[in-house]
Amino acid sequence: MIGAFNTAVTALQGFFSKLFWFGVFVPVALSAALHLGLAVLTFPDVRAAVAAAGAEDVRLVGAILGMIVLAFLLSPLLPLLRGLLDGALLPAWLFRRLVEARVGEARRHRAEIRATRDTAGAIQQIAKQGHEQARTAYSVGMRLPKADDTAATVAAEEAIAAARKSLERAELPGGAALQAAIAATDAALRMNNPDKAGLRRLNPAAAKEDLDLAERTGRAGDDLDTLLTDAEAEATGRFDAAKERLRGIPTDEAVQATRMGDARRAAERYAMDAYGVHFAFLRPRLLIHVPKDSSPIADRLTTAQAALDAAVMSVFLAGTLFIWLAVLAVHGQSVSVLLLVALGAPMLIWGCLRLAIEAQFGLGEAVNLAVDRHRFDVLKELRQPIPTSRWAERALWARISAAEADHRLAELPYMPPPPENGG
Repeated sequence: MIGAFNTAVTALQGFFSKLFWFGVFVPVALSAALHLGLAVLTFPDVRAAVAAAGAEDVRLVGAILGMIVLAFLLSPLLPLLRGLLDGALLPAWLFRRLVEARVGEARRHRAEIRATRDTAGAIQQIAKQGHEQARTAYSVGMRLPKADDTAATVAAEEAIAAARKSLERAELPGGAALQAAIAATDAALRMNNPDKAGLRRLNPAAAKEDLDLAERTGRAGDDLDTLLTDAEAEATGRFDAAKERLRGIPTDEAVQATRMGDARRAAERYAMDAYGVHFAFLRPRLLIHVPKDSSPIADRLTTAQAALDAAVMSVFLAGTLFIWLAVLAVHGQSVSVLLLVALGAPMLIWGCLRLAIEAQFGLGEAVNLAVDRHRFDVLKELRQPIPTSRWAERALWARISAAEADHRLAELPYMPPPPENGG
């Protein structure tokens, strides 16, 4: 089987691009393998034929060539399939319904982000104040020749422990609890020398109980620092997690029908947000300047596009597994196989869809790199000067866009051509 596969692929490898082999043929081959496996489990004749097939069986070579032909026939459908997944080619009524539902979702996410951002900012401010206050109190306490206020240290320990209980339950401690821990620790550090060795130098006659209390007070100060650091890290982590869940979702007015549409829109918005140029205008002119050899950007674009094509094709090919529900209901010999298909097919479609969304984000990042690297090549092609600042670049692209829309709206002078002989 492997020999036949290698023979067929090697013979046709030069006729198709890397995008075809990885983006279309691989999903088709994997889908065919799944269907063949189900056929083997369902029909004894198929099982016998597969067991009797030799490594160089002509039928195997024919099957592999058939998969290549099928992949070739399916490849023109990729733009349609991508458009259905990202919402661009959905019926208008369905697109509007999905957008309306997702606008509410986006607003809820943004409310969560604002809340986590405000909480993180408040805790960061409390932590900064607490660290500074503890350092000042520690400096004051180190000058004391005594450590005899046990109640103050106990109060600090209890306040710190009360605030830490929230962290142990994977919850954020409230600002009031942190402030209470800071105030109690500040009082303990100011009432008792927190440095055992320093207290011994200042008061050689200090009792053992006082020295132990000094050590205990210093430990309370360290515990407060750890508490504040952990609370700040937890709040920042929650804010970052909320931002990650919102990754790629644009403003409410530009929310797309699907998550994959949001990812596509985010990539298309980058050129406008960063440089003031419309992506639809820049993209076809940009691609001709991306080197076709093994440049890092070209490799990344090809890999990202192949990953997206493969994931999109896999979503729809996984849907063909539902055909086996009817087949297995009539011809199946095992209920477990039927349940496997009934449960496994939706999970496979969901997993492939998640891969498609991440692949769309990956392609967007690769395209953004190409925009960063080669947009000035487009300006050279348009015989325009290279701007010397971001503001000047945005103004130049605005003039180009206006002239493209209507030449009467903006004058677009050309740079003089370079001398033919370099002089």
